[in-house]
Amino acid sequence: MKSDRPARFRGQRLFPGALLLLAITLIAYIPIFRAGFVWDDDSYVEQNATLRTLDGLYEIWTNWHATPQYYPLVHTSFWVEYHLWGATSALGYHIDNVLLHALSAILIWRLLNRLNVPGALLAAAIFAVHPVHVESVGWITERKNVLSLVFYLLALRSYLRSTGSEPVLRDYAFSLLFFLLALLSKTVTATLPAAILLIFWWKRGRIRVRAVTPLLPFFVLAAVCGSITGYLERTQVGARGPEWAALTPLHRVLIASRAVWFYAGKLLVPWRLTFIYPRWSIDPRDPLQWLYLVALIAVIAGLWLRRRRLGRGPLVAVLFFIGTLTPALGFVNVYPMRYSFVADHFQYHASIGLIALAAACIARFKPAGPIILALLIALTFHRCLAFENREALWRDTLAKNSSAWIAHSNLGHLYRAEDRKDDAWREYQEALRIAPNVPDTHLDVATQLAHRGDFEAALAECQRAIEVDPSYAGTYVAMANFDLMQNKPDAAEQVARRGIAVEPRYAAVHYMLARALEQQGKFEDAAAEYTKALSLNPSDAAAHFHLADTLVRLRQGQSAIDHYRASLDIEPNNAPAWTTLGNLLLATGQREEAVDCFKHALRIEPNLVPARVGLERATH
Repeated sequence: MKSDRPARFRGQRLFPGALLLLAITLIAYIPIFRAGFVWDDDSYVEQNATLRTLDGLYEIWTNWHATPQYYPLVHTSFWVEYHLWGATSALGYHIDNVLLHALSAILIWRLLNRLNVPGALLAAAIFAVHPVHVESVGWITERKNVLSLVFYLLALRSYLRSTGSEPVLRDYAFSLLFFLLALLSKTVTATLPAAILLIFWWKRGRIRVRAVTPLLPFFVLAAVCGSITGYLERTQVGARGPEWAALTPLHRVLIASRAVWFYAGKLLVPWRLTFIYPRWSIDPRDPLQWLYLVALIAVIAGLWLRRRRLGRGPLVAVLFFIGTLTPALGFVNVYPMRYSFVADHFQYHASIGLIALAAACIARFKPAGPIILALLIALTFHRCLAFENREALWRDTLAKNSSAWIAHSNLGHLYRAEDRKDDAWREYQEALRIAPNVPDTHLDVATQLAHRGDFEAALAECQRAIEVDPSYAGTYVAMANFDLMQNKPDAAEQVARRGIAVEPRYAAVHYMLARALEQQGKFEDAAAEYTKALSLNPSDAAAHFHLADTLVRLRQGQSAIDHYRASLDIEPNNAPAWTTLGNLLLATGQREEAVDCFKHALRIEPNLVPARVGLERATH
């Protein structure tokens, strides 16, 4: 009985604290349960074909290019959720993000307790309800953050247990496993082994070689996964071009030092948080811009010199904060830095360091804790409202950062989808006015001009986009599309081939080349290009559909059926596609399945004549 008491006692102490953290997290995030999908949630969830089938799950793990980023554990979690409740509602995804965030808060509390940090529960509570974390929790795509942090903390917990008074190999093995799972969720967690060494120095005052040796496999994993992510960020996500080419090492140092102060400031005063912050103008010749670096060095040096009086804890907290931020400080190319050098979700993991330090100080003044938590809950509640839907997010962004051209551009996309042509045109024009040196703004205007039938003006805008960045493959995709709209497949083919020469791994340019070849009757070549496009982007419903059409012409009926079905898995409300599939099934003698297809098409569009004709043929 004696041995059971500690376990029961720990359980009695754990339950109230865990319940408190869960409760305040749920209260703070109440509005997020009514929120929808935002920005790129479509490519991660709504239109992600890999979530539909078992083959898709296999692609998630084996094909680096099957998903927007190679974080297979994140997409596996989406795969499971898709099969539980689909993608018509965001509620289930939001619930899971909030619960994962709450779980991280509980783990933070237990870890800080284990490390004897004062105010551990308060630190975990501040982490749970701090509004700077809404971007990570309320944006479904950032499952990367909330999932990776859970495994990061579990890995740290297991590693600390493995180095206790009675080391257990099992704990070390679990730590390595959890670290790998964290990396497969987001490679910002690659900083964990360095954080462990920092903790050792904090607790022991020195780092011995025997403490480093067990961490070597961790450093190897971190290096491998980090290299893969860096490669894909450049070649697949698009973190390259003039925005990054202009950044010298001095620029990057200035960006990093200023970003550290920016993130610390938002933790201290979480006011006017926004999705896209203004992108700073960096000039190494301006002596004032070096003050951020000088001040940062002064703080670190001051904490080092006063470590005997203050203890090593404050220095460790600051170094953890800076070190964990390092992957997102601009030393390596990260795609969102095209719009801004900073983002709230970049400091999700790193914030633990400064929050723990602040909580340890606040814990001495007990009445302050509840007041601060109440204020943070209110701010988080309000911040969640910005994530209600895509339009709300971009409107909120522009209210705080009117120079965010990407917000105007995305609002234009929303209005164009709603056939609000004048509103879309206004937003595209404003984006072009703000950012004339960004090819996307020219292409948005060009697309609107093309839909108005003014192809000459549209192509002129494309030429301006090429002048801005001749390596941007999206421009060649747009030009090829405009040529096809004018029934000029030869010209479209030439432009698409120029695009492939610029970016051979860009799926859309292979798709446009395939369309041009198909319209010229070069069906075998077209099929090869469609196949290439799908190897780079398996979620492209149009590529599946047109490949199926091409395969029909090549008399490869069964393969065509497979691609029609793949297209409908991605876009199930495409009534003409159901009709086309039904006709092919009927022609190959699969009458019952053909009837189902025609009926499905008519449920979507009851007056679709080809579907009615097909159903009559199939049933008589």
